[in-house]
Amino acid sequence: MTITPLNDRVLVEPKARDEITPGGVVLPETVRHDDSDEGFILDPGTSVLKAGDVVVYTKYAGSEITVDGRKLLLIPQKNIIAVYKP
Repeated sequence: MTITPLNDRVLVEPKARDEITPGGVVLPETVRHDDSDEGFILDPGTSVLKAGDVVVYTKYAGSEITVDGRKLLLIPQKNIIAVYKP
């Protein structure tokens, strides 16, 4: 299946989050205090980003969809707050 983001949206695959502290304590999503999440751009739509960029986006941004068994996000560009550059 092919998904192409429209308007100002980008297609992002959320990055797996560490759920265990270095001491071995498991942290459920409900106790984390992060205000943002990270992911990989799969399709930048019409934005200046490019596929493969690693971005930081606001927590709970966008719409979650499932494509070929993968959970992906369609996120408005305004919710992307940073891009990691090598």
